[in-house]
Amino acid sequence: MVGFESWLERDHAILLDFDPQVRTFASQPFWLHWRDVSTGRTRTHAPDFFARLADGGGLVIDCRPADRVEERSAVAFTATRRACESVGWRYRLVGEIDPVPVVNLRWLAGYRHGRYGCDRRRRKRYGRRSGARHRSWRRPRRSATRSRCYRWCSICCGKGCSRRICPGR
Repeated sequence: MVGFESWLERDHAILLDFDPQVRTFASQPFWLHWRDVSTGRTRTHAPDFFARLADGGGLVIDCRPADRVEERSAVAFTATRRACESVGWRYRLVGEIDPVPVVNLRWLAGYRHGRYGCDRRRRKRYGRRSGARHRSWRRPRRSATRSRCYRWCSICCGKGCSRRICPGR
C-alpha cells in the first residue's frame, strides 16, 4: 500500500506499479531541508515518490500539473533536482497524463487483488490449476439439514454447490 495526496499522484503510482523498470517505490520517502539564499529562511520539501529501478538507480518524482507550478514550488523542485543529481539519482517532475491509458491501468490495477488468480493456500489445497476457477469464495454456509459447514464454490458445476465432492467433477 502506497499513500497519495491527490488523484494525480494516484495515477502516477499506478503507472509506477505497472512499469517493468521499477522494482519498488514509496510515497514521500524523505524531507529535504535547505536555506533559501534570498530570504535566509530554512525551506523544506518532501518529494512525492522515490522509485528503485531495475538497474539499481533511484528515481525521485514530484507530481504537479504544469499550470499549477508557482514560483515557490519551482524553487523547491529545483532544489530537489540538485540534491538528486548530487547523489546520482534521476529526478522527474510529472504532470497530467493522457486519460485513456490511465483509465485502462486503473481498471487493470483492480485485478491485482488476491481474490483474482491463484494464491498459495488455494494452490496447496486444490492443486496447481485452480487459479482462475476459484473466484467466488464466500463465507462458509450452514446447511439446514447438515451441521457441517461447507464452502460455497464454483469449481465444478459453475452454479456453486455445498457438497464435499461435487457430482459435476
